[in-house]
Amino acid sequence: MQRRYLRQGFACLFLLLFLSSCGGSGSEKSTTTTGSSATSDANTVYDVSDISLDDTETGDDTSTSDAESVVTIVLADTGISINPEGSGASASGSVLTISQPGTYLISGSLTNGQIVVDCDDDGTIYLQLDGISIINQSGSPFFISSADEISIELMSGSSNYLEDTDEDNYTFEDGEDEPDAALFSKKNLTINGSGSLTVVGNFNEAIKSKDGLTISAATLDVTSVDDGIQGKDYLTINGADITINAAGDGLKSSNDKDETVGYVYLEDATLDITSGWIAVYSKGDGLDANGSIEMSGGTVLVHGPTSSNESAIDYDNNFYIDGGLLIATGPSSMSQAPGRASSQYSIKASFSTRNSGTLVHLQTTSGTTIASFTPDYSYSSVVISAPELSTGTSYTLYLGGNDSGTQTDGLYEGGNYSTGASFLSKTFSLSGMTTSISVP
Repeated sequence: MQRRYLRQGFACLFLLLFLSSCGGSGSEKSTTTTGSSATSDANTVYDVSDISLDDTETGDDTSTSDAESVVTIVLADTGISINPEGSGASASGSVLTISQPGTYLISGSLTNGQIVVDCDDDGTIYLQLDGISIINQSGSPFFISSADEISIELMSGSSNYLEDTDEDNYTFEDGEDEPDAALFSKKNLTINGSGSLTVVGNFNEAIKSKDGLTISAATLDVTSVDDGIQGKDYLTINGADITINAAGDGLKSSNDKDETVGYVYLEDATLDITSGWIAVYSKGDGLDANGSIEMSGGTVLVHGPTSSNESAIDYDNNFYIDGGLLIATGPSSMSQAPGRASSQYSIKASFSTRNSGTLVHLQTTSGTTIASFTPDYSYSSVVISAPELSTGTSYTLYLGGNDSGTQTDGLYEGGNYSTGASFLSKTFSLSGMTTSISVP
């Protein structure tokens, strides 16, 4: 099963989780938690029907120019070869510079090098990565300084790797504080293709755009000492398989000055459940929106923070959900659930703190599983929203027990639940779109 992991939350002005793939099915998993739940009063609904990947400047265009005009580049510590020479690419030692629009097919490796894009001409630069590995021991291995439009395509079957250095060894030009990410762009950037890209950010962010960032149908594995993937005006993701292990925010859109931008938008309208799978492992807020969150499908699993100052779900305006499976665990002190204006039912339960690995299991009183989940961190609150929840049905929430199913990112599927020797439970019925309960 393909997965998307996010360690840390989505910090943005207008965060939209719009996963229009299949809704989550019943599954089993557990965890224990504590705390009281706070009901969300936000009823503002944002119309996101006009937002699409087509609204971004670069979109998800994977087209390139004719093969005859492709510049072939092979990276090597012994020298960078460019064919044909003098066609918009140049090399100085272990630094490759792209200075003209065009299509560039790049392969090979550098143990201490860099790709720089510095182009003032109008037109699109297509960078086709076909198995590159670049480590920079003093800064960023991939720096997009200037370009009209730029697209990075991960070629089919290729594995690509970027890694910068740590704080002790990072150096900047005099008077500069950028680039400060392993993959850094000052311009709108699109990453697409059927290959894979691993990015390790040892200094700050792993992937960062000072403008917009679009990721479409790509496989990314991101590790960062700070934020994982950051766009400024927008961060749009369509059908990508993303793994993020970040000490800061997982996905972040950082423009908090203009209310028309600064959003994270995830769209999976034509994809099945595997491509609509997001798992968040959070040391800070799990899903964090200065504006709103919208979810219409897919599976979102939040292994939330343990600090009482953080929350598994944190939004200022509204969280509107009308499809998909959402499970979020974390502290109860600041917990939030989807808002009352949603069209899909949710529950928020609070209880005394449960240890990591303690199963949380929700089923109907007749025994039909809604969800079974084991959090990675201790927790005192759980939020569950699923298409199977409905009024007129009684439910029991269990804390503790075991599930015999197959577990992925804490979510169990295809098994049977048993309470075991030690567990807590609460039986209840839904009282509104969001039902808050306390487990004794």
